Amino acid sequence: MDLPHILRERIARLAEVARRYQPVIHATEFGEIRSRLISFRGDHLRQVTELSATLPEEDDALADTAFADQGTAFLSEEPVSDVDLGRELQTLRELESDLLTESKPLLEMDLPEAVRGVVAEHAEDVRRHLRYLDSQLEEKIWESRRAS
Repeated sequence: MDLPHILRERIARLAEVARRYQPVIHATEFGEIRSRLISFRGDHLRQVTELSATLPEEDDALADTAFADQGTAFLSEEPVSDVDLGRELQTLRELESDLLTESKPLLEMDLPEAVRGVVAEHAEDVRRHLRYLDSQLEEKIWESRRAS
């Protein structure tokens, strides 16, 4: 498999993970959690842009496709209730974990230095996301809200 193909697959995966954040962002009533999830979603969209910039010019439209439905695509979905927030955060955690796992073989490849730097930076972003999601899953703030 050639590098542009591998990078296109990675870009599509990052865009999908960013999309998966949107309904949870839209539904959560916990402002601090919402802010962090918006930031993480932004990280993934930035990663799409950065990786797209490493592709040949004929692939310029790839980033545009990833951003096309980011604005309103999920606003019509049913809200995620507080009862489901833990499950939704766990799903995001699993997606982030998968991204980190998928980045390891990519970093073992003989990559151009610019691509390697972008992928390594993205892996650090994902580690930061995982630390936060793990802390929220441990704290279970939504359960204390339900009990009151």
